[in-house]
Amino acid sequence: MEINDERRVYELGYHMVSTLTEEELLKEVDSLRGAISELGGNFITEGEPTLMDLAYTMYINEGGKNTAYDKAYFGWMKFDLDPAQISHLQKEVIDENKNILRHLLIKTVAEDTRAQVNLDELKEVKSNDTIAPAPKAEKPKEETVEVSDTEVSKEEIVKDLDETIDKLLEE
Repeated sequence: MEINDERRVYELGYHMVSTLTEEELLKEVDSLRGAISELGGNFITEGEPTLMDLAYTMYINEGGKNTAYDKAYFGWMKFDLDPAQISHLQKEVIDENKNILRHLLIKTVAEDTRAQVNLDELKEVKSNDTIAPAPKAEKPKEETVEVSDTEVSKEEIVKDLDETIDKLLEE
């Protein structure tokens, strides 16, 4: 996909209220996609919204009372758009959507879309699977050093250190 110099790449990350049904959630995401497309945006990629626990409770004033949310649907989308249209998207689409708890709209680049991952190493995890903790790394064996009661001169210590450093550099 080629992107004009007049266009910029943006990423929109959002939390939608957890009270939405799956069907309502899909309609809200389609509505965001539609608004971006109507403004002339081209989609690069997106992450499907998934229900997650929030790090802290978020409050929204709904009909004169605060409603608390401990969970939300998190999703994101990356697209290119004329910078002149981004203000309209922000103010008249995203800010006006009462189902969006919080969002972040940033400028980015198309190339940073996905981390480089070896897909053969990934394993599908199902919601009823238990995930075993990673194996503990073995502790390195400690070397024992005999300590004598005899005094050691500063010159001997420096000489021993120099020899040890020389051996390490040879390896």
